[in-house]
Amino acid sequence: MRRVCLAFFVLSLAGAAAAQTPAERGQKVYAAEKCAICHSIGGTGNKRGPLDGAGTKLTADLLRQWIVDAPAMSAKAKSTRKPRKGA
Repeated sequence: MRRVCLAFFVLSLAGAAAAQTPAERGQKVYAAEKCAICHSIGGTGNKRGPLDGAGTKLTADLLRQWIVDAPAMSAKAKSTRKPRKGA
């Protein structure tokens, strides 16, 4: 689930042209995958895991690493919040 949530930011950076904007697609993924359980965007969701501005705070490579292997990145960042394995 964490991978899907962070994928929203990668998609928004890519800026692929489609009927929906990346933000609109991301909102749908955020809702469908229940990302609000662990994360918040715009004050909606779990305020302990804000994703606001993640695309401006992290490089595209770091975002990719969080999506691909969130547990390893959590350990590297010495995070006290641990993502589910396989999420």
